[in-house]
Amino acid sequence: MFLLLDVVSSIPEFYLINDKKIIVSIQILQNNDEKLSDAIIPKYLELKEAYKLKEIITHLIVTTGPGSYTALRVGASFIAGLSQSMSLPVSI
Repeated sequence: MFLLLDVVSSIPEFYLINDKKIIVSIQILQNNDEKLSDAIIPKYLELKEAYKLKEIITHLIVTTGPGSYTALRVGASFIAGLSQSMSLPVSI
């Protein structure tokens, strides 16, 4: 199963993908006043608890643009951290 982080779209989302099908998508930001950097970890933790991600994720994917430079940095850094901590490959 893949965990995709889409930070390019106007509403950043996490997707769980299995066999080329989206299993679930979760919006990271609930309104325009929130910052991605503040909301990404709590949303990931919710997803992690609900779906036991550590046991089922085999690959990580992150979108790389075009988009907000700050959102791209936050997303890439977050996925890089997960990759290192979980020893998972990353696709861009």
